Amino acid sequence: MVVGDGSRSGGCGDAGRCVEESLDWHLCCGAIGKRLVAQHWRFSQRVGDHGAAAWWVDVPNFDPMIQVTRTRLAEPGDLATLTACVSRIASSPLPRDRPLWNVHVVDNFLGGTALVARMHHCIADGVALFRVLLSLSDEAQDGRLGAPQQPRPSAPRSLAAL
Repeated sequence: MVVGDGSRSGGCGDAGRCVEESLDWHLCCGAIGKRLVAQHWRFSQRVGDHGAAAWWVDVPNFDPMIQVTRTRLAEPGDLATLTACVSRIASSPLPRDRPLWNVHVVDNFLGGTALVARMHHCIADGVALFRVLLSLSDEAQDGRLGAPQQPRPSAPRSLAAL
């Protein structure tokens, strides 16, 4: 997994994971819906903003699949081709009228699939975002979507809570 710090991509964390085989589209969509959006409600919200303040707004009837795109690299499907694709993805802004994340399923990278995830730092940052992304990539022994791990209890918000 490769992760960018967002310093050059408008406050977005960019991450990628490559697998040697072609990923099943329905399995990818199921993992995103069940492990990302259903487990972390922030991924179904957009940012409301009127200049002086910003707040979270629920997106009614949110369909996470509008945040997911699939593309196929042109031949030869090598690292240079993937790098050019990721550069285009990372340089385009996230739409402000939708939740500030997206996932790109990129087929034909060295015969397999690359996943490129973009998430704005206002959703999660650092280790928390890395853990969320890792939760998308585990697998059950039979190759099906395994049960998501239970989230750890959060740390107390202040020393007074101890």
